[in-house]
This record gives sequence, structure tokens and C-alpha cells, in this order.
Amino acid sequence: MWLAVTPPKDLGDAVQSVPWNLLLFMAATTAMATALVTTGAANWLAITAFAPIRATAPWVFLRWLSSVRWRTW
Repeated sequence: MWLAVTPPKDLGDAVQSVPWNLLLFMAATTAMATALVTTGAANWLAITAFAPIRATAPWVFLRWLSSVRWRTW
């Protein structure tokens, strides 16, 4: 399979077509995830956030999850 790559006709058009807000969001998310994992905060947050769920039976959590009405915008 061959992929044909052609240069853009105009650099300005190419720069304007880049989804900059998405790229910035992805870069910030990656940086934050790296910091959380490196410092151990991700592990602490996971243990703290899911501690109440661990104490209950799995079917209770699944029942609660199925009863939540997810808001759609």
C-alpha cells in the first residue's frame, strides 16, 4: 500500500487547518498524567476515590451505575 504525500499549496492554509486547541489539550493532559504518575498522586487518588466502592459488593455498584441517568448536552 502506498501513501501519497503532497505538500500543502499554502503554509498559511496548512497552519489554519491544524486543530490547535485539541493539540494543546492533549499536550496538557499528557503533562498532567506524567506528573501525577511520577509523584504517586495518581495511585493515591485511585485508592482514595475507589475505597468506598471496594467496601461494597460489585453488584451494588453495578446497580447504582445502571440507575444513574447520564445527562446529555
